[in-house]
Amino acid sequence: MPRFLHDRTGIVFEYPENWVVGEQEAVVSVYSKNTGIGVLQFSFYRATDLSKQALREMLVEFLTPRRGEILVEDINGRQHVDLIDKEGTSWQYWLFAGGELVVFATYNCEAKDKGKEDATVLNILQSLEQGET
Repeated sequence: MPRFLHDRTGIVFEYPENWVVGEQEAVVSVYSKNTGIGVLQFSFYRATDLSKQALREMLVEFLTPRRGEILVEDINGRQHVDLIDKEGTSWQYWLFAGGELVVFATYNCEAKDKGKEDATVLNILQSLEQGET
């Protein structure tokens, strides 16, 4: 599998051969060049408190004004929200610590395509590691 290295943070992840990685300003996007079903995006931030509770609170603070009441789950130490918005878009949000960084990841697709790329997206997320900066 190809590997992507984010130069500014040292974050590294693997992605499938038929997926594309693009970088624009502070956002890294990953998507299938064949299907174009959805897009996984990463942003990276520095924070002083990387506890699970602090990450959960950050996610709630960010999403509640935009999405209303949300349910945050802890999945393997990663704070996760899964919802479908009023426009019919399926969204997944993750917030977790990657080394000394906070990693904010989102994946969105049309609600009718929900779940089709979940295994691939989870594999990409699981491959993410803090490299050398």
